[in-house]
Amino acid sequence: MAKYTFVKSARKDVAGTDIKKGESYYWWKFRYGSKKCSRTKPTRSQLTQSNFLSQLYDIEDKLSDFSCEDEDTFNAFKEEIMGEIEVLKDETQDSFDNIPEQLQSAPTGEFLQERIDALEQWYEEIDCIDCNIDEEEIREEITTEEEENELPEEEIQERVDEKIKEKFAELSSELSCITHNL
Repeated sequence: MAKYTFVKSARKDVAGTDIKKGESYYWWKFRYGSKKCSRTKPTRSQLTQSNFLSQLYDIEDKLSDFSCEDEDTFNAFKEEIMGEIEVLKDETQDSFDNIPEQLQSAPTGEFLQERIDALEQWYEEIDCIDCNIDEEEIREEITTEEEENELPEEEIQERVDEKIKEKFAELSSELSCITHNL
């Protein structure tokens, strides 16, 4: 992985970019490659030349940044992530299938097979996360807790919404904490 450098103030305009003299920017360079510049800190996927790792880092970053407050958004995001993992697994499987049979049992083939297995496991773990939130069940739980005090409907709805947000925060956290061994 390439290392990046932060430049506090450009001495002159950076050619081929919109970075002007006096502006701060980041730069990094791969061995035998050209210098790359950006106003924003480079992501892990920008600092690698491996297509596999670049895609993997993008998925991990999406997972760690995710948060939601409704079931549809959660399920759509989960399906999107599972689709990206499936695409990455298929590409890795194609790489494995394209190497000669005698090399498939060599370290390179074993390495690719381990990646495929880890991606399958990761896919299944994410698929097992269930977003099943029953608003009526939460409402009943709140009203039985507060039977003695007749709560106004607005306060009950606020508490229901708060419990639902807590549940989605837990699901988002669970989703982003699922690890893989790649």
